[in-house]
Amino acid sequence: MFNGIVGVYDDVILLESERIETRVGGEVFENGDAMHANIVAGTYRIARALLLGAQAGVIGWGQPWKRLEKNFDYNRKPGTATDAIYATSKTCFRDPGAAQAANNVQPALSVWAIDTAVEEA
Repeated sequence: MFNGIVGVYDDVILLESERIETRVGGEVFENGDAMHANIVAGTYRIARALLLGAQAGVIGWGQPWKRLEKNFDYNRKPGTATDAIYATSKTCFRDPGAAQAANNVQPALSVWAIDTAVEEA
């Protein structure tokens, strides 16, 4: 089902990905997130581990997938296309018991980001 699975621990799928960014102490990501240079120095890099819960993200559909076909060049060259309207986002929950004016979005409880130091080879 997934590429890169390294195992399952306590019903949690452990997935290894090359798409997770790493950094050195003092380096800043595009979103402004930084690790202080005094915490880690030398040959160590900071790797971010992500633990995503069952309701960590949602997909909203405005229009389902549809297939379009059209002939070009006097019906000698058929063409096809697909089209959809959708969006993805992290889930945000509000407290149903709080007053509407004070009902702020709660922090993402289904997403945990854990920074760990790894030694470069």
